[in-house]
This record gives sequence, C-alpha cells and structure tokens, in this order.
Amino acid sequence: MNTPEREQVRPRGPRAWAGLPVSLLAILTLMGLLEPVGLRAGDWLVPEGPVPRLSIEVAPRDMAILRAYHWEWGGNESERTNVFVTVREGGRVYTNVAVHLKGSAGSFRPVDDLPAMTLHFGKGGSPQRFHGLEKIHLNNSVQDPSRICEILGRELFNAAGVPTPRASHAVVTLNGRRLGVYVLVEGCDRKFLGREFPGPKGRLYDAGFARDIDRELLVSIGDAGREQSAIRGLATASADKDLAHRLERLTPLLDVDRFVTMAAMEVLLAHWDGYCIGHNNYRVFEPGEGGRLIFIPHGLDQLFGVYRATPEYTITPGFKSIVSKGVMEARGGRARYMERLGVLYTNFFIGGRLSARVEEVARRLRPEFQEDPEDRAQFEGAVTRLQDRVRRRVTSIAEQLIHPRPPLAFGPGGIAPVTGWGFHPDSSGRALGVRETDENRPVLGIRGGGATARTWASWRTSVLLEAGEYELRGRCRMEAAGAALEGTGPVSVAIRLSGERGGYPKVTAREWLDVHHAFTLGDTTEVELICELRGGEGTGWFDLGSLRLARKPSEGPRAPAPGP
Repeated sequence: MNTPEREQVRPRGPRAWAGLPVSLLAILTLMGLLEPVGLRAGDWLVPEGPVPRLSIEVAPRDMAILRAYHWEWGGNESERTNVFVTVREGGRVYTNVAVHLKGSAGSFRPVDDLPAMTLHFGKGGSPQRFHGLEKIHLNNSVQDPSRICEILGRELFNAAGVPTPRASHAVVTLNGRRLGVYVLVEGCDRKFLGREFPGPKGRLYDAGFARDIDRELLVSIGDAGREQSAIRGLATASADKDLAHRLERLTPLLDVDRFVTMAAMEVLLAHWDGYCIGHNNYRVFEPGEGGRLIFIPHGLDQLFGVYRATPEYTITPGFKSIVSKGVMEARGGRARYMERLGVLYTNFFIGGRLSARVEEVARRLRPEFQEDPEDRAQFEGAVTRLQDRVRRRVTSIAEQLIHPRPPLAFGPGGIAPVTGWGFHPDSSGRALGVRETDENRPVLGIRGGGATARTWASWRTSVLLEAGEYELRGRCRMEAAGAALEGTGPVSVAIRLSGERGGYPKVTAREWLDVHHAFTLGDTTEVELICELRGGEGTGWFDLGSLRLARKPSEGPRAPAPGP
C-alpha cells in the first residue's frame, strides 16, 4: 500500500544537545533517550525489513504479581498491576519499563501462556523512549493467527484520514521463553496525539470493554477530574428526536465527516468488533478549547469476516452504538455514509492491492516460522484463509453496490415470516445450536455450556427494513435451567435486536410463551434479529414458525421534511 511521503523533520539534537560529545549522543540514542536524526517517533514501525527481537526480563516476585491477574467479565482493569522489567533489543537495554497484562474476552491469556502486554517506557515521567515511543502494546494475535489484520486495518484507516496508531511486528521472548511473533502496536499516547492533533492539549478517553459513551469513560490522558460534559453532550445530541436537524446538533460536537469515514471503513473491513457496529474497541479524543470529538479505532485483529461476521457481511448494517445510530438515523446521514463507502472502496479495495499487501507482509514474516513445521503450516494456512476472505469481501462489496438488497416484503396484514437463521456460538465455544421438532413443529434450540460456563449464544438473521414501526414476534421457552452464574441474571431466553442492551422481554418459564418486542426505525436499515440464551446450564427453545415481523400501518402520507 502506498503511503504519503514523509515531511522533513528537523533533528532535535542541535538545539537540545548542543555541545555533548558524539560518543555520549550515541549512548543516549541506544538508551532510547534520543530519536535517530531525521526520524519521527515510531517511523521504524513501517513493517519492512527484519523483524526486531524483544527480550523481556521479569523478576520472580513480579512474575507472581502478573500471575495473579486474570481478566473478568464486567471489567476489572483496576486490578491490573504494573511491574517494572528490563527490555533488550539488540544492543539497546531499557530498564524500569512498566508492564501489565492486557486483553479481554477473546484475547486475554495468562502470563505463563501467550500473554498480551502493554509496555510503558516513560512511566513516572522518565525520558526513556522506545524508538521515540513512550508506550507500545505487544498483542498475542490469538484471534488472528496470520498476524496481518492489525497491520492492514490500521494502514487503511490512516490512508482514509482516520488517525490510528500504527503497527508492526516483533519476536518476543519472556524470561528466556520464546513467545513467538507478536503484533507490536504504537501506544495511543501523548506522542501519537501530538503528531496527529497538533494544537492545544486535550483529553483522551478509553472506553474499556464494550462500553458506550452513555457510561463513564476512563480518562487516560488529561484532566480526569473534570466533568465529561462533551461526551454527555454528544450522547444527548445523538438521541435527538428531531431527525431532520440532528446532524446540525452533532456537527459542533463531533467531527462528523471523519466519523462517517470511520464507519464506512469499519463496514468495508467487516470490523464487527469496532465502535460503530459493536460499541467496542475505540478511543475518543477531545481536543482542547472546545474542539470537536474524534473517534480513534482500536483492536483490529478480526477483519474481513470472522466470528460474528462473514466476508459477505452487509454494507448496510444496523449500527449499534449510540453515535453511529445517531448519525445514520439522522436525515442525510445514511446517504452520506453510502457515498463515502463507495469512494473508499474505489480508492483502496479494487485492483488486487489488498491481496498484494497481505502477501507483502506475509513474506516478511515467513522466515520466523521456518524452524517448526507445525508453526509454519498454521501460519501459511492462516494467510491463505485471510487471502480468501479478502477476495470474497472485495467481491461481495461490489455485488452489494451494484445490486442493492431490497427491503423485506410484507404480506396481508403487514406480516412477514423471518427465515435464514444461523447459529452463532459464544466466546467459550461450549454452547450448541440444534434444530429439532416439538409436536411436529420445527424449533431452534440452544444448549447452554454447562453449570460453570457463561453462555451467551444465539441464532441470528438479518433483514433490511424501511423506516417505520415494527414488532418482532415469537414463541419461546426454557428447559432445565440451572442456577444463575455469579455476575449474571437468571438463565433465560430472549428475542431481540442486535445492539439492544435492555427493554426487551426475557423468558425463564418451561411452558411456551408468546413474546412481542416493538421497535422503531428512522431510516432504511439492515437489522440483525436474535434468538438468544443467556446464563449457563439449560436449553432454550424457539418455535421457528412463530418467528415473524409485523409492520404497523403508516398514518397516511408524511409531511415533507424541512429543506436543508
């Protein structure tokens, strides 16, 4: 992928270090206290050339501290403790580097397994830097064995004008144990913010795991004690019921153009675990002096159709997050998004350039997998599968742009059956989806993962619906429900829309119950419908023939919307 030519950067040595002996300057550079002349922080992150080696040395008492931490549902970031380690890279030695384990539902691994880690080289105000970077992340890439998605995704967001921390690779060793090839990601720190957003200092918000802006966010940079009024104002404006003027309310608060670009790129990449589709994996930057909020992508390891998406993922999804729904439901929002999606597709996705970039990155990594035949086979298989997903994704987007999917047709009485259900397991992989019959009626079933396994599995299907008022109907029941697991409610089944976090009925009874769930759409939207089981032990059943959508008749012709 072509990248814009770098601007010439004046070396900072002549002014700041004038008069120091050349030998001392060399030593300071090796220690990471000076950047090599002519380079900006992290310029070496361009994934080319030999893969660097990082050796991390942790004292026994600090290993015990790291062993004590395990990620938990609901968030326990406050229990994550930094320890101080030594990091070696070739002839460079970095001391007193703060390290903590990172990762969440799918990526967290204990320190004695394949731990993902955050390394802070400048903790406590130290001037020490890693190639000019204050903080880096070492991602274990357990959800992307190709180790390429983070590279490709971040390059595409940056090329599209959405500032995103860059990524490369490193071979990591921990106390002499070779962990293998990791994805090395630039920290979203002051260096990154200063490069991408020059001007008055601002605040950086970290949402943690699957937390939207209607909840308190962690302030990772800036004044944590000040009210999060800009965030709350954005949430309020995103829910403004005046759809004709909602974008006018959002524009002073949000960089809408950049946000629409981010949404379009998330969908093109089938980045189901990002902010717009899944209200996860993002940061928010609030520039100083009342600047507009800017969203920053994060966690780009599941792209091009894996887990909860396929390479044929729709380009008109039901956006789930507060801000994406606010923008897309506003008058003109979805049209603006579709126009941007087409431009990005034309500029970055056609002509085989993505496949060529995947091969280019894979070629650099291949020497690191030559010693172990099993590792080599796994890596090559992952690259082949990624190439296949990329090709299918590019083809699918073109087909959807040329032949848009028609909205769901409703029959007499405004009723339409819901079909095309597919099973989606949860992250534990223990729940099972079954198709059976009950008194000669076809039913969908979900068998929970067991008495100790948290289950959050579902049957899903998607429909394209025009603006209007709807009701999702069905019959469901629970069977042999076990006791509720700690931190969860009673084991139950529900019929709902993807992205909803409440306001829908839940069923715990053994007998069949009719369930109705009403919802309203402000614009033509792809909606994902869900039949789910939440909890642990037990089986949930759904009467397949009863699953229907009802559309409320419109109340005559609508008044024309106000002009722009």
